[in-house]
Amino acid sequence: MDMEVVTDAAGLHALRSDWDRLSGEDPLANVFTSWDWHASWWRHYGTGRRLQVLVAREQGRAVAILPLYLERARALRVLPLRRLRYVGTGGDTSPDYLAPVCAPGAAESAQRALAGYLTRRPAPWDLLSLTDMPAEHPFGALVAELAGEQGFTVRKGTSANTFAIRLPGDYETYLAGLSMNWRKQVRRRRRRLERAGARFYQWQDALTLDGAMSHLGRLHRRRFADRAERYGFSSDSYTGFHLELASRLMGQNRLRLYCLELDGEVIAMLYCFRWRDRVSCFQGGFEPSSSTWAPGVALFGYAIEQSIAEGAVVFDMLKGKYDYKKALCNASGETLYLDVIARTAPGWAYELRRHRLPALKRSLPHRVPAEPVLAGLEAGGDDGSDA
Repeated sequence: MDMEVVTDAAGLHALRSDWDRLSGEDPLANVFTSWDWHASWWRHYGTGRRLQVLVAREQGRAVAILPLYLERARALRVLPLRRLRYVGTGGDTSPDYLAPVCAPGAAESAQRALAGYLTRRPAPWDLLSLTDMPAEHPFGALVAELAGEQGFTVRKGTSANTFAIRLPGDYETYLAGLSMNWRKQVRRRRRRLERAGARFYQWQDALTLDGAMSHLGRLHRRRFADRAERYGFSSDSYTGFHLELASRLMGQNRLRLYCLELDGEVIAMLYCFRWRDRVSCFQGGFEPSSSTWAPGVALFGYAIEQSIAEGAVVFDMLKGKYDYKKALCNASGETLYLDVIARTAPGWAYELRRHRLPALKRSLPHRVPAEPVLAGLEAGGDDGSDA
């Protein structure tokens, strides 16, 4: 099996037909492993990074693609660190399920070839950082195995917890599986909005899509404007990336932009992707002045019902521990990270700062303050208005 390394945007674009073919064949492919996601991400976030897309070929035919890039960082703020990581990570937008795309008939041999190439010695990196990998995908375990055999330090663990709904054949059956409290909330809030004339619909007009996405960004920023945490649509790169991605996906009937309108104004939106029989809810927002209507809860109900009507079998709420996800979802999982660390000075410095010092800190006796510290704590929960 031959290995090709694509290092520029022109080469990335030339891979589109092979990438789309593999995405269509690979049963584990998803929107986050698609050419559309990676090409759009590289356009908006690739400046200052060196593209390293690995292409495994068998008799000239691409059988696997693994998109990576090399960047310069600092270990202990001093030593220059060469870090190899997935395209899609390292910006202010975050994918959920990353892995190579592979032809099914050659998946095992191709993934072994990719893993072997990554863990060859001497390594052209100090840190190989693979994150957000589906727990069920074999690639991460294969890289860890071969890296260990080559004498690299291997650290692995959970990247994030994920939540999803395994969809039944009809909406009423889904509602019956919720707690009585949430079932009543979903129904009651929908009835109130419908009595007030609210309308649910999916955005279908490609000519006005940029305006719709811009409105989604405004709703999301308003929702989080008073919070210290990082939120979406707060940078030009984030906004530009998702405008481009949404346009690409709409042309393939893979965009699901759900809207809830009241008094002629869209007060809540959900930004979702349809890939095969799965709808993934990536982002959302609602008008804070409409919070008394709880539009987020109602809109999730509509989106789930619409997904069932389309024949989807999973409504994936992706990562993030929120109370509304735990209430609405009936399945959970996790994504994994893998740090492969070379025996270089920057590698050792990273290992010390990222893994050994935190482990030492956790092992120390926990000091309990003499007086309970309550400042900054507040009761309350998320109302389900954003993903």
